Amino acid sequence: HCTKLEELHVPNQRPFLAGGGEGGLGSFGGGDALEFCPSSVEAIAYTLTSLSAAGNRLQDVSCLAPLQGLRTLDLSNNDLQQVSDVRPLLSGRFLTKVELNGNPLAINERKHRSMVVLSAPAIEEIDGKAVLPQEKDFVRRLEMQKMKLQAQRHAHHSRQRHGLAASPVRAPMKAGGGSGPLGYGGAPPILQDFRVS
Repeated sequence: HCTKLEELHVPNQRPFLAGGGEGGLGSFGGGDALEFCPSSVEAIAYTLTSLSAAGNRLQDVSCLAPLQGLRTLDLSNNDLQQVSDVRPLLSGRFLTKVELNGNPLAINERKHRSMVVLSAPAIEEIDGKAVLPQEKDFVRRLEMQKMKLQAQRHAHHSRQRHGLAASPVRAPMKAGGGSGPLGYGGAPPILQDFRVS
């Protein structure tokens, strides 16, 4: 293991396709996604500050989670479906620059950009566009409002459920109580419509 590695650039890696065909080295034809060795990743976790792994058909980068010292990260043009798939990498406190464009998760630019801002505390640039302090403040305030609203809705639904459980519907008593069973003026309300004449 190269335990003092600071930068790793492995973009557009393609395995050699046995039997030739349309693929071959450096092509897209039938190649599998690049795979990282977990033990090697752990070995360079404390020194690596820059990782470029663009265009490698990556769908799962969970094995890269130990790389918490990254300052720049390029995972563009892969097959990452959701920002949550890369959140463990984004949460590093030194990460300032990230490239995710060209992934399915980046189809909605505004949404994925906001999620990156929320996930990466030190982020300064996303997909080549600067992240200004005003944008960070706006996104974080909006998220706080959403969380507050969700908490209020949850509390409201919880009160409704507990209220219904604690207070079953009862028929009102007549003024003065009456002489009937259970204090009702006559037969219990549940039987009033079924008297035998």
